[in-house]
Amino acid sequence: MDTVNNVLGKKDLSSKIIMAAGAILFLMILFPPKVVSKNFLGQRVSESAGYQFILSDPAGTQKAVAAGMPQEIANAMFSGTGVEYGKLFLQLIVVIGVAGAAVKFLGSQPSPPVEAGTSAL
Repeated sequence: MDTVNNVLGKKDLSSKIIMAAGAILFLMILFPPKVVSKNFLGQRVSESAGYQFILSDPAGTQKAVAAGMPQEIANAMFSGTGVEYGKLFLQLIVVIGVAGAAVKFLGSQPSPPVEAGTSAL
């Protein structure tokens, strides 16, 4: 009887939700949203580079295209890359909130009563 309650019970569902949310959080940190900053006519312009591996440099591919230019001009045009921390923080908050709500509402659902002599499966 305890085995059936553990498999179908609240604790198992809550732990699965928490493990799934942890895996999603890990992947979001491993592949954050990146931004590339450029200098265009003396003004700094930032554009999104999408979701990339944390150690990758999205401006590196754009610098490779500008390989024919002198190095100081290419470096001046593509000033650098970074992580969009605001977007990443918002994503983390949303995933944590959805996981918390799922644990609260799905974990508080009463399990159906099991009659004596019948199987819950």
